[in-house]
Amino acid sequence: MMEPMESINALQNKETSVQKLAAAREAYSRSKAELELNFWFSVIGAILVSAITILLNNQTFTTKIGIQLLDIGLYASLYGVAITVIDVFFLSKRIKAYRV
Repeated sequence: MMEPMESINALQNKETSVQKLAAAREAYSRSKAELELNFWFSVIGAILVSAITILLNNQTFTTKIGIQLLDIGLYASLYGVAITVIDVFFLSKRIKAYRV
């Protein structure tokens, strides 16, 4: 009879085990990439859009750079709604699908 450690080594080095490990690694990599994409659009994008909105509504800033005051609040809101809808209905479901 095989020693327990030998049987574990034999099982984990089988072709099917190696293929399952490779598939799990691929799924993890894709999930991680989509989670990073989600982070960039949801968090970093929201911060940037908010900062740009504040700056373009600031008289001092717009005068210094030589442009008119711009109110892009509507576009910032639309960005937030679009990112939320994409996150809830698309990205979150795709990320969860990788966790099977």
